[in-house]
Amino acid sequence: MARAAVFLLLIFSFTFLSLIVPDRTFSPQENRFLAQKPAGSLRDIREDAYRRAMEEYVTDQFPGRELWVSYKAAMQKVSGRLENNGVFFAADGYLIGKPTRPPADVVDNNLASVLALKAAGYEVALLVSPMAAEVLRDKLPALAYTPEQADLIERLRREAPDLFVDVEPGLRQAVSSGQQVFFRTDHHWTMAGAYQAYLAYMERVGSSPVPVGGFEEKVVTSDFYGTLWSKNSLPGVEADSIAVFTPTPRTPLA
Repeated sequence: MARAAVFLLLIFSFTFLSLIVPDRTFSPQENRFLAQKPAGSLRDIREDAYRRAMEEYVTDQFPGRELWVSYKAAMQKVSGRLENNGVFFAADGYLIGKPTRPPADVVDNNLASVLALKAAGYEVALLVSPMAAEVLRDKLPALAYTPEQADLIERLRREAPDLFVDVEPGLRQAVSSGQQVFFRTDHHWTMAGAYQAYLAYMERVGSSPVPVGGFEEKVVTSDFYGTLWSKNSLPGVEADSIAVFTPTPRTPLA
């Protein structure tokens, strides 16, 4: 009886909260817009589309949703799961997106288009950013690494050697020297990673890069949580910092 009473209390409490708590439009934690109450009448309840919309609305507007999402992520990690919602729990506080193999026809068509532009006499450079799952593979959980990115990069090296801007070696060297080239909570490069890509591109086109000492680095925020954290919502993850590089006034641009 006591368990039944507690269960009923929880049901009625959450139902009451759902009635008095205003619906939210956007979730900063999940970085997405939330479902709103679907318009319709009683006769629409029989329609599958209406029922699905109502289920999505109830799920998105559930009281304390963001706390439950974070709790789920924490339980997934504690239970030994390698990832949550397509994001790996990686070493050193990193959240790393789970890579997927791109469709073969898309790769074939894109590469053929680039090669056709080159054959037509256009100046073309092909720069493909390897994902953190490839560059930071040592931080992935055991048995999590898959070679999709490595296979694609090797193909580009082999089939487009005169066009391919190989960013991976510079990124790996920067990592080995202690630089952070990817955000811990986002799939993008940091400015240090972007600078390595810039160096590789300038070398490819035969221009002299601005040395790193020719930039002024300014931290614009130290409270950045990126898209991977929004998908994962693991509590206790340290925020990232975002810096911008501005050429110093006396630096000549090549």
